[in-house]
Amino acid sequence: MRLHIFILILCSFYGTSAQSISANSGWNANVSSSEISDAGLDYNGTYQSSQTETYVTASGFNIFRNYYVYVEKSELDWNSNLILSARRTGNGSGGWFGSISGGTNYIPLSNSSQLFYYGGIGFSNSRSNVPIQYQIEGLSVLLPAKTYTISVIYTVSD
Repeated sequence: MRLHIFILILCSFYGTSAQSISANSGWNANVSSSEISDAGLDYNGTYQSSQTETYVTASGFNIFRNYYVYVEKSELDWNSNLILSARRTGNGSGGWFGSISGGTNYIPLSNSSQLFYYGGIGFSNSRSNVPIQYQIEGLSVLLPAKTYTISVIYTVSD
């Protein structure tokens, strides 16, 4: 039995000027039945991606503007027992006097947009390469063996 989990990354933006947001790659977690050591046991409850699985860049801001990055999921072929969470593992780079706050603890993703992290642009027009890590919980031998797919959507506003 093998479970495959694909996380796709999508981006959007809204606001009054020409902001944009981009994110690289996605996560492909393969969970093999060989990870169960003894009969009657279940999978380890939590699986994590690398701490730099995805890098998010928000740009197109006027200097000293505030920015807000939101996150949500869109279930393509998913099991409701699986819980996908995300967290920010670093600050990325930005201009002098720029800032970034929030998002350092895992937040379970929902089908509604929620604030992920925010900050001030400072002397720049972007916040670049903010590293994101994912975590999945709820894997069980009771789930059908198949490929599960979900999209993570990042949105930026000012």
